[in-house]
Order: sequence, then C-alpha cells, then structure tokens
Amino acid sequence: KIKKIFEGLDIPAHISKNKFISPNSIFVLEHKLAQIIEIQNYAEVPKLNPKPILNIKSLIAENELWEQGLNGFAFSPNFKNDKYIFVSYVNKKNQIILSRFQYDNKIKEASLSSEVKLLSVDRIATSEDKYEHNCGTISFNPKDKYLYFCLGDTRAPESSQDINVLNGKILRINPFVEDTLEKNYITVKENPFIQLKGKPEILFAGFRNPWKFSFDSETGDIYIPDVGSEYIEELNVVKY
Repeated sequence: KIKKIFEGLDIPAHISKNKFISPNSIFVLEHKLAQIIEIQNYAEVPKLNPKPILNIKSLIAENELWEQGLNGFAFSPNFKNDKYIFVSYVNKKNQIILSRFQYDNKIKEASLSSEVKLLSVDRIATSEDKYEHNCGTISFNPKDKYLYFCLGDTRAPESSQDINVLNGKILRINPFVEDTLEKNYITVKENPFIQLKGKPEILFAGFRNPWKFSFDSETGDIYIPDVGSEYIEELNVVKY
C-alpha cells in the first residue's frame, strides 16, 4: 500500500534517515533548491522543519537546466562522531563537485564554511553539450564502508571507456583518511584500474549515467541502473 505523507516538495531526489539528528525524521534532497530539508515526525503527523540542515544554493549555477543542482548526499557511517554530510553538486563553472560538510549540533545545520572538497571533475566538452549526465549519487557500502560515487559521461560517450578520466564511472574512495599528496581522501588499493595505470579512484567503467545506484544492506551487492537514450535502459547487479 502506498501512502502519501507529504507534498509540495521541489524535485525531491533522495531520502535518507539519521537517528543521531532525529530518529523520527526523514531528510530529503531538493535538487534545484540545492538543500537538504527535514520532515519531522514523518510516520504520524509530518511537519516540515523550516530550517534546512544544509543549503548550498549560492554554490550552484542558476539556470533552468534540470540536471544541474545538488545531485546527491549521504550521511557518514561514522556520523555519531564526525558529523559529516557528503554531497555532490554542479558548481558555477559546470564542474561536478564531491564535498563534505560538517553538521553542527548547536545550530542544527551544516554551514557553508565547513566545506571540504574531495573531487572536482571537469566536463568533457562536446559540440552539443546540454550539461547533462552528471550522475552524482553517493552511497557507502555497508560491508567495506567506503564511499562510492558515480559520474555520468557528461554527454561525451567515449569518456566512459577511457580509464584516464573519471567521467562515465563509479568511483570508490576512503574519505576518512587524507592522502600525503594533499588529497582529502585515499584511494582503495584493490580498485582494479590501478594496475592498468588508469585513474586509481575508478571501480567500474563503461556507464552513460548510472544515477541512483544502491546497495543490498545485508550482502553489499550493488544494483546499478544506467539511464538509456530512447530505447534501452539497463540494470546491472554486481555481487560483492
């Protein structure tokens, strides 16, 4: 049975829970408004908290291109201690950004000043670039606790097969350890393209726009959709 619990949201693109902020709330990403909002008491008498826990509207491009905005978020699996919120968005330079912000219990939000950028990925320009295929889903595998992050081919299909660029890939990194090369993460040594001299962050390649991939919470298996064009859609299942 499907039950409506709330309405009036602006392009709600992801829902998550966080018992350390509130066990009775759900947190919703509003894509074009570039914010994460809280719906309190969602199971009984839902009420919108007028104060978002994060708003990054000032960081994103202001236009009508619907794939640009705040594209994904995930709470840290260590949130009780580190208070990290990981987000992906398209900035004013049309770069795809992976960042973390830190939630502040005192003010009940994550401030813009807490941002730490992990990745900044340029689009691969094409003659008919519509600033699409950004992807941006972020998720932590329940088995290995690493951060998984998708990038679409940014309308450059050849990029998905090029292991020297991050576009058209699913990445796997450890964002809780800083690299000695001034990166705010380390790569996972088991990632397969390291031995082939490809980008060390790449776990899977060959995608058009694998938006909204997700994990089986018990097995760690990954379910990867790939958004097609006019005729074909894919769903790939990778056993952990």
